[in-house]
Formats: sequence, structure tokens, C-alpha cells
Amino acid sequence: MATDKLLIVQPKVGKNQLNKFVKNLENEGVKHIYADPKTITDKKSKMKTVFTTPNADYVVLSKDGKKVKGKKNGKQFKILSNKDIDGVYETAKKGLDFVIIEVKDWKIIPLENIIAKLHKIHTKIFTIAKNQKEVRKMFSILDVGVDGVIFQTGSIGEVQETLVHITKTIQS
Repeated sequence: MATDKLLIVQPKVGKNQLNKFVKNLENEGVKHIYADPKTITDKKSKMKTVFTTPNADYVVLSKDGKKVKGKKNGKQFKILSNKDIDGVYETAKKGLDFVIIEVKDWKIIPLENIIAKLHKIHTKIFTIAKNQKEVRKMFSILDVGVDGVIFQTGSIGEVQETLVHITKTIQS
């Protein structure tokens, strides 16, 4: 997978299966996970975390949360209209390292608008995908695509298939 594109897996597995799932993800080459770092008890794990706690590598700040020094800081946004896109841009301009974009009904045009605006200010764009098809679509929009996709899954098989498709999408 291209080094500048991130597949961030949000595990949909029970607590008792999480460490095994994380180890399997690492074996597949996944380097980022959307989970509380405290839940990953394997001290050898090099998995980077994205989460709402200050001990995560990528800290998802609350609406009026303060930035955490020495960490990548970002916020999550729900997009319902073009007005929301302007709000994302205005907030990102204040120095966010990344934004997580959530759209109830994926329409490509709003995401193209977000990509066009935020790439100018070097803010990374992550989106949330519930299936492999959405993941592939997010990486290919505008030939630039988003910088990362948070893929909600509990299946290593789905992750493997997605990685194969992403690699093909990014290389073509």
C-alpha cells in the first residue's frame, strides 16, 4: 500500500479477541487502529492508535478539546450539508493535523469539495467506511482520494481483501 495512505481498522471484536486480532492485523501490514491504547495489552505491538484519549498517537479531540502536545491532533465531523464542509475547513485552518469525516449517505461531491479545500492546507482527511466497496471508493475520489479510511470490521479476511484492492487502486 502506498505509504501516504492509511488503512485504519476499527475492530468489531470482543475484548477477549482484541489482542489476537491486533496481532493478525500487524501480520497483514496494518499499522493503524482505531481503539483505546489501553485496550492493546501486547507490549510488543507497534500499532499506532487513533482515539479520543490523550495517550493515543492520533488524538481525536472533543468539540472544544485542547490540543495534546507531541501528538497528531484532529477532530471528527458529521457532514449533512455544504455549510458543514465550510465549518470543517474553518476549524482545520486553525491547525488540525487531521479530520475524520463522517457522512450518513456517501455522495461523492461533498467529499470532493472537502478534499479540494483541505489538501491546500495540508490537513489529512480520514473517512469512515463500513464495507470494502466504500474503502476503495474513498481512496480513489478525485484521483487523489482521502489520506486514510477507518474501516469498521471484525474480519481479517475482509482486511486482507481490502488491502489487495487498495493496492491495486492506488497503483493504477
